[in-house]
Formats: sequence, structure tokens, C-alpha cells
Amino acid sequence: MKKLIPVALILAIFLSTPIYAQTTLFVGLAPGHFQYKEKEHDTTLDKDYGFLIGLNATVLYAKDPYSTAHSRQAWWMRGNLNFAFTHRATYKGQTQSGDPLKFDDEHETVYMFEGDLGYTFEARVPWGIINVTPYTGVGYRRWSRGQTDTDTGNYKEVYTWGFVPLGVNMFPQAKPESWLIGLDLAVLLPFSQRLEAHLHDLNPVFEDVDFELPSRPGFRIQVPLLFKSSSKWSVRFVPMYTYWSFDQSGFKETAGSPVYEPASATHRFQVLLGVGYTW
Repeated sequence: MKKLIPVALILAIFLSTPIYAQTTLFVGLAPGHFQYKEKEHDTTLDKDYGFLIGLNATVLYAKDPYSTAHSRQAWWMRGNLNFAFTHRATYKGQTQSGDPLKFDDEHETVYMFEGDLGYTFEARVPWGIINVTPYTGVGYRRWSRGQTDTDTGNYKEVYTWGFVPLGVNMFPQAKPESWLIGLDLAVLLPFSQRLEAHLHDLNPVFEDVDFELPSRPGFRIQVPLLFKSSSKWSVRFVPMYTYWSFDQSGFKETAGSPVYEPASATHRFQVLLGVGYTW
């Protein structure tokens, strides 16, 4: 019986403590455009670009703005899942011999998920109250680029890396039947950056090569617009820009030939369109 006393005490404290938070689930589309470039000595070697079809789901746990509690701080949590793809991206570059090469059926698939934790502080301004939330977390990104094509010499590459966001989210306290606009800024610190080049599928003479990619910090800008139709339902529109870059990899060898991955940069523009339900 003595073992049950601490458990009962914890439950009593938890159940008697008011919870002034709410959870919102957003689901919807995430169309966008990307541009990827590989460079060497300030010269563009090749690039991929085009529109991506996307889907997005976001779960947000935050302070309830309708609570009568006097606390001006609250824990803030966010989970984000994003998927995008296309089979119609454009590749513009050159063959191994230096001949110009261009085609418009490049395959691109991007998976990304991220979990964030922050703490919200209320800032009073002349037009109301803004929730300011410094946050960090962890995320993972997987990008599959290209497909095997012996006619063009194209082959599949898979980029993967984790990242730590260091950001701040600023958003007005939401009220029913109102339009709101916020700002979310984050520096993205990559780790475990790798590239798998599937050369063996192109020619059995070659072996697949795994590169480690030296990276630089990326960054992300989001400008969320939200319409609260009621205390439960909302519609959101979030323009977003994300930047990633990698330095040149070290040399590897396949079929007796040295190969490497050039320095690269990716610009991605995206819009999250969806509906939200709060409970």
C-alpha cells in the first residue's frame, strides 16, 4: 500500500492543477518551387529546378488564449511532417565529356519531419498581445534526386541529414473571427549529412558511393497568416523560404576513378495551405 501513496499524490496534484493549453492539428497542401545548384570555382556545373506537389501536417500545443489564468509564460510544442514530390523537374547541366544536357522529367522526392520545444512569453504592444516563443528541436530531411537512365547518364542520389533549429516564433493571441499574421525565423544547424550516389544501377562496373557532406548553417523564414472562424476551426496560409548549402566533399574511388560531390546550394519556396481544428 505504501507504494501507491506517491502515485496517488502525483495524480492528485496533476488532476487538481488547471491546464491552460490547447492543441491544434493543421492538415493541407504544401505546393512549392525549388532550385538546386552545384558549383565549382564560382561556375555552375548543373542545376535542378521546378514545382513540387506537397502535403503537410502540423500539430501545435500552446497556451490557451481564452484562459482566465494570469500566467504569462507557457510551454510550447510543435510537430511538423512534410512530403513533396515531382516527376517533372528540369535538369540542366552537362555530360562527363562536357556536352550540354537538359531534360524535363527529373524525379524529386522530399520527406521532412521536425519536433520543436519552446517557451512562450507575452509581449504587450499597442495593438494587443503577441506571444514570443524562442524554440529549438530536432529534425530529419531525406531528398531523393534523379533516376537511372542510361540514355542520359542520369542516376539516383539520396541526400539525408538531421538538423537542429534555433528559432523564434512571434504570433498574436488568436481570437475568433479574426485575421492574424505572425513571423517565424530559424537558423538550421545540420548534422550527419550524407549522400548516396547509386552509380551501380547506371553501370555494373561502378560501385555505389557514400559521401560525407561538409555543411554550413541553413535558415528558414515563415510568415503564417491565420483566420480563426471560431474557437475550434481555422484556416492558415504560410509562405515559407528555406535555404541549405553544402561544401565540396572529399574524394572517393569507384571503378578505379576518383569521384566527389561539388559544393551545392538549395533554395526552396513553399506555401502551406490548410485547415486547423483546436481542442
